[in-house]
Amino acid sequence: MTLVAQNISYILPVGRTLFQNVNFNILRGKVTGLVADNGTGKSVLLKIFAGNLMPTTGNVERQGIIHYLPQHYGQFAHKTIAEALGISEKLYALQKITEGSTETEFFEMLAEDWEIEEKAQRALAKWNINYSLETDFSRLSGGEKTKTLLASIELINPDIVLMDEPTNHLDSYSREILYKWVQQTNTGLCLVSHDRALLNLCDNIAELTQTGITNYGGNYDFYVAQKEQQQLALNQKIEHESKTLNLLQKKQREIAANKQKASSRGEKKHQNKGTDKLTVNALKQSSEKTMSTINQRQAKKLDAAQENITQLKAKKQAENLMKTDFQSSNLHKGKLLFEASNVNFVYRGEQNVFRENLVFSVYSGDRIALEGSNGSGKSTLIKLLTQQLKPIRGSVATHVKDWVMIDQEYSMLDRALSVFEQAESFNENALPEHELKIRLNRFLFDAESWDKQCVTLSGGEMLRLCLCCIMIKNQSPDLIILDEPTNNLDIKNMKVLTDTMSVYEGTLIVISHDQWFKSEMKLNKVIAL
Repeated sequence: MTLVAQNISYILPVGRTLFQNVNFNILRGKVTGLVADNGTGKSVLLKIFAGNLMPTTGNVERQGIIHYLPQHYGQFAHKTIAEALGISEKLYALQKITEGSTETEFFEMLAEDWEIEEKAQRALAKWNINYSLETDFSRLSGGEKTKTLLASIELINPDIVLMDEPTNHLDSYSREILYKWVQQTNTGLCLVSHDRALLNLCDNIAELTQTGITNYGGNYDFYVAQKEQQQLALNQKIEHESKTLNLLQKKQREIAANKQKASSRGEKKHQNKGTDKLTVNALKQSSEKTMSTINQRQAKKLDAAQENITQLKAKKQAENLMKTDFQSSNLHKGKLLFEASNVNFVYRGEQNVFRENLVFSVYSGDRIALEGSNGSGKSTLIKLLTQQLKPIRGSVATHVKDWVMIDQEYSMLDRALSVFEQAESFNENALPEHELKIRLNRFLFDAESWDKQCVTLSGGEMLRLCLCCIMIKNQSPDLIILDEPTNNLDIKNMKVLTDTMSVYEGTLIVISHDQWFKSEMKLNKVIAL
């Protein structure tokens, strides 16, 4: 069973071509990771593969059962778990049959799947989902929604599965279940992800650009190595072409100088020998014609060399131009920031949030991994530390005056403001307007983007604006909290974040289930819930 896409292109309603000339196939038993920068159209392409969106040009041939797991779950907002699993009709048919109905349509709907309810409960239990099938899907947490849709694969038994960011919201335990399934499945699988551990389980990495798809025939580490080799070869070619251009420019200058000398010699000869003016003009015109031909030929070579360099540089991936200049925090290293003594919290009518009362200390300069499964209370603990909540039991002593949280919603930004207005709101040191614009430029916000509303920014753009605003404040916060900040980022922007945090000397608390990201953060302490 296969899925074959031929000459796919997609043009946005505003007229911009998102991608074109996409030729791609998904084979049963093969796992492909689809990668690209944010905004390139990975999710759009998956929807086209699934048949949920029509391409502008091209066609997709599908054989077998295609199952699509979206990144966002809005279409399930008013459905039950059974409806999200795609089994509600079978359950309804089973109910009617057990009530005594002999209608043919119910037997056709059930399709001999007499144990569908038990199968659904078993599939959900593998992902630690223990709700009734009639539970509203909207009641589930982000991680539970993802796991419910992953459980649907077992019930549908598709030939090809399309996954869009399947590890978003999953805790470490659930990620391991997914990794194991990917390694064992015979299903054809195409997934969009920024999870390097998942991408390293792929048989092939396919990179989407505006001009098509390139297959790299290996896992993510192999893809990175190939890209590095390509970049090295490209740099060498640019250097070679630049030398060629310099030689051509030098040759052109020599031709111009020789022309000037020849013209001067002709004038002197005319004066010394008394050559008639008609002959001199004829010689001059002949010389100029020859020189013009040489110049035209040389100009074509120069233009060709310049065009080569321009095209090569266009292929070269943009270097990270952002410059981070965190100032030192006011707190010296080793100063006590938080002290939690037998802390717990209870939401109205519920049990303790934490299995055991918490006892720990945090000091200035600590780089902490806050770990725990979905629902273990990580977000509650952050609110206790930042005094947004008060503990029901125990106490939290805090000495933090200035803290920033970058979460997956980038909630430190005001969506109603423009990019420049947002930067201005952090301008506590009254930097002049041109300084603000210089700093925005450092974070790749050019003049065309200053009036852009924050609500229209991509996840990567919001991250860069968050970091820029911290720099504009010009005083490192005592504490930076990263709460699953990578869910909406491509790998390139994840590197932006890790590079920025590497020069931050204050206290860092990281909540993430992405092991690669945590390893890049160089964390030195764990608080486990």
